[in-house]
Amino acid sequence: MSGALSLNNNDHAYFTNATVTGTALATDYGGTMNELYRVSASNIGASFGLTAYGGTGDLIESSISNGDCAVYLTNNASYNIGTNNTFCSNGLDIDAENGAYAYAISNIYSAPLPSTIRGNVFVTGQNAVCSQPKILLANNNTVQNVSSGLKALDEQYPALLRKIREDKLANKYDAGNYVHDFQQLINGYKSLVRLGDPLSPSPGDKSIIKAALSKLSHLYKGMGDYNGFKAYITESLAADTFKSVESYLKRYLIWDYVDGKQAENGLKIADEVLSSSDAEEDLMAEMLYEKGLIYKYYENNIEKANGMFASLMYKYPSSPLIAFAKIEMSTSPGYASKNVAVGRSQPLEPIELSNYPNPFNPTTTISYELPSNSFVTLKVYDVLGREVKTLVNGYQEAGSHSVQFNGENLPSGVYLYRLTAPGVVQVKKMLMMK
Repeated sequence: MSGALSLNNNDHAYFTNATVTGTALATDYGGTMNELYRVSASNIGASFGLTAYGGTGDLIESSISNGDCAVYLTNNASYNIGTNNTFCSNGLDIDAENGAYAYAISNIYSAPLPSTIRGNVFVTGQNAVCSQPKILLANNNTVQNVSSGLKALDEQYPALLRKIREDKLANKYDAGNYVHDFQQLINGYKSLVRLGDPLSPSPGDKSIIKAALSKLSHLYKGMGDYNGFKAYITESLAADTFKSVESYLKRYLIWDYVDGKQAENGLKIADEVLSSSDAEEDLMAEMLYEKGLIYKYYENNIEKANGMFASLMYKYPSSPLIAFAKIEMSTSPGYASKNVAVGRSQPLEPIELSNYPNPFNPTTTISYELPSNSFVTLKVYDVLGREVKTLVNGYQEAGSHSVQFNGENLPSGVYLYRLTAPGVVQVKKMLMMK
């Protein structure tokens, strides 16, 4: 593939068998329970291999080398890093800051630990150093400046994700078996929102409340209980005790409106947050980014979308979201800038990719021509980057291919289909009208 995979607010995405050179691998903005499996990025330079801003998930059996930082987690992201990832010749292998938490298990690192990890990283398992004989290194826990109550919950959350993944690999996953685990964590994080963190030196700390709200959004989404989270946010907004974090509560209603086909109300809330007196820089940057996403994917206004992304880059030059904004701008039709363009691994081979009929109801046939024998993935996403369906994931011979997509159980709207092969990535739009 070429360029970074951009994941926006997606749930349970599975990304595998992809290779990039000279550019970032993936960016995860607020995704829930994503999995990157057997992917690789080399010579990434100043790019980060995986950047997660508030997202949660797993990076497994993958390779990232020759970059400033292999995995960068920020803004309360939680990721399992391992098992069996290989990090070589990176300035840092894992950097988790601003409330982010990484649980790293049995990996190969660029240099002896803890020199290539920083921030809230817990390392365990059998580890080694790249290009050296495998050895058993001592466990390293570099978690710093994290309150006790929040730290305990942040350790339990990735552990739950690992249990779910193990059940899925064993083909015995049943969502009903995890309701108690999810609810237990939800109750724990809710208590932190109410009290700040009674174990913290400064109970009521806004940063703890922000972190707990972020995790609650993922836990409710992980259970599929979107109405439950909306009710919790609505009740909290009505309570006087949460006035100090009102803007951070409001921001979670934006995508509820957007998913309910009320994008204008989502934009209105973003503007309310931007004009509030209690919103800090991280939240202001998020609002500009989310307005850009809404304009781009729901209002079909590329000019306004790019204006939001450019404003984010100008006003908050140190924000981690700049990497996300650059990717969105570089994929906008008719947009090109040396300052924004995402690097490419090599010139793309032309592949004829199309679907017919378009618009369709509820089925359409996606056709493509492969110039050579290739390992091919063909996936359908909604406009937020959430995976809807994997249509192809395997080796195919050169020549003409076609596959049918059935959207019978999906709502009307714009969908994206993405074909990936070695050195090639193409994305097209299709419209389902019921």
